[in-house]
Amino acid sequence: MLEKNPTVSVIIPTYNRAHLIERAIQSVLNQTYQDFEIIIVDDGSTDNTEEVIKEFQEKDKRVRYIKHNTNKGGNTARNTGLKSIKGEYVAFLDSDDEWLPKKIEKQLEVFKNSKDRKLGFVYCGAFFIKEDSKEKITEILPKKRGYLFKELLERNCITGGGSSNLIKKEVFEKCGNFDECEELRKGGAQEYEMWIRIAKNYDFDFVNECLIKYTVNLKGTTASSKLENKGRAYEYIVNKFFEEYKKYPKILSNKLRWIGSFYCRGSNLEVGRKLFLKSIKYNPLNIKSYLYWLISFFGSNFYNRLYNLTVLYRGDVKQRLINKILLLKE
Repeated sequence: MLEKNPTVSVIIPTYNRAHLIERAIQSVLNQTYQDFEIIIVDDGSTDNTEEVIKEFQEKDKRVRYIKHNTNKGGNTARNTGLKSIKGEYVAFLDSDDEWLPKKIEKQLEVFKNSKDRKLGFVYCGAFFIKEDSKEKITEILPKKRGYLFKELLERNCITGGGSSNLIKKEVFEKCGNFDECEELRKGGAQEYEMWIRIAKNYDFDFVNECLIKYTVNLKGTTASSKLENKGRAYEYIVNKFFEEYKKYPKILSNKLRWIGSFYCRGSNLEVGRKLFLKSIKYNPLNIKSYLYWLISFFGSNFYNRLYNLTVLYRGDVKQRLINKILLLKE
């Protein structure tokens, strides 16, 4: 008798997180919906990750383990997992995050109750948790559903990074796998590029609850190099989807200004200024781009101080914290 394929394939990429991955795996095993397989892709770990995973394998045959000989990056690990899936739906879980027990169940309900034939992606809200103390920092609930291609060109509106989704397998058959570009890996924008590609062909929906714990180490660095890496990653995305961006000049102009700001905050003022001028080219009425270009001549330290003061003046302290979290978690 042939063994029935699971409904959901859960892919967990990991690298040197033996101290955290047990929690991630257990959060999947604790799901109220149990028809799944877990594919753990060890991206060349040098700690005792393999030993931790094999303990789970001995107890549960649904746990599968694949190991890279060398560290190749998160998107390569995700793609390795995608080659092995058997389920109708795919979910990704970063190895330092964890799911609440009803995560899969509630997302499957959205798929099953939806009349939208183009629905391919369901996500959820997230609790942001400190890695050391497990204290809750903040939470974000989802807001956007439907055809999100234009919104995603503007910004990543999908909460919870790579851990919040449930995606139809057919989506990857149509849209392709994750882009393994080095710029995306270093800049922490690996999932964002994939979400844009999916949004061009499929609709999105969400569960309006926080169903994941998104772990953050706030002791990480926000060094100039990291800010510049962010700039390079988003510049790569704009170049990749440039023909689509050109259809929305205001969005393109704002995006270029935003990327230029990363470069200026990261001390690469020359590249930042070029992007501000490019932003003005696509929308000459974008007053902010003129201001950003002018301020950049006072140096990166002044630029950063003014940037932080502007955020505080707007009262957008929560957004500033979220921005820091997204910068740290790569």
